[in-house]
Amino acid sequence: METAIHHDEAVIYKRASKFAMIIFLASEFMLFAALFATYIILRTPDTLPFVAVIAIFFVGAMVILQKNNTLFTCLMTAGCVGAAVYILNHFVTLTPAWLGEEEALEFSKMLPTIIVNSFVLIASSFTYHAAEANVEKGKSPVLWLLGTIALGSYFLLGQIKEWAHMKHEGMWFDTGNQFTSNFFATTGFHGFHVLVGIILIAYVTVKALLGHYNKENHISLQNIGFYWHFVDAIWLVVFSLYYGEHLHHLLK
Repeated sequence: METAIHHDEAVIYKRASKFAMIIFLASEFMLFAALFATYIILRTPDTLPFVAVIAIFFVGAMVILQKNNTLFTCLMTAGCVGAAVYILNHFVTLTPAWLGEEEALEFSKMLPTIIVNSFVLIASSFTYHAAEANVEKGKSPVLWLLGTIALGSYFLLGQIKEWAHMKHEGMWFDTGNQFTSNFFATTGFHGFHVLVGIILIAYVTVKALLGHYNKENHISLQNIGFYWHFVDAIWLVVFSLYYGEHLHHLLK
C-alpha cells in the first residue's frame, strides 16, 4: 500500500512539474511574441496575418510539449514554419527592408555564419533528445549533454561574432534605427535564453554524473529539455523574420 502511495505521489509530481513548465514556456512565448509583434507592426500594416502566424506557433508549441517526441517535434515545427511562410508570402505587404542597401549587404556577409549557427542550434535539440533516450535505456546521458553544451556555446559565440561585426559597421542599439534596436533586443533576449539553457544543462549534467537519474526518475532532465527545444523553435521564428528576406544576397 505504501509503495502504491509513493508511486501515485511521484506521478502527480511529474504531471504537476510538466504542467508548470508548460505554463512557464507559454509566458515566455508571450514575451517573444511581443518583440515579434513590435517588428511586425513596424514592417507592415497587415497585422492580422501575423497574428495568425503567432497563433500557429503557439498552438504548435503546446501540442509539441504534450507529445514530447523528437520526430513529431521536427514535423510539427516544419509544418508551422511552412504555414507561416505561406501566410507571409501571400497575405502580407512589407514596407522597404529594415536596412538600407549598403547595410543589407554588410549584414548579408554574416549570413553563412548565421545559417551554420542555426543548424548547430537545431542539432543540439537532437543531442539533448539522445541524452534523454539514454536515460530511459538505463545508460549515461553525460556525453550527449556535454555535446549539447558545446553546440549551444558554439551558437552563442557565433552570435557574439555577428554582433561585433554589426557594431563595427555602425549598426548598434543607439544608431537611431528602430528596426536595428528591435533586432538587437530580440536576438539578445534569445541569446540570454540560450545562455540560461546552457547553465541549466550543465546543472543536469552534474546531476547525471552523480547518478541522480534513472529510468523512472529524470523529471528535471525532461523539463529542461522542454525549455531547450522551445529556445530552438523560437530561433526558427527569429531567423524567418529577421534574416529570411536577406537570403537572396547569398545568390548574388
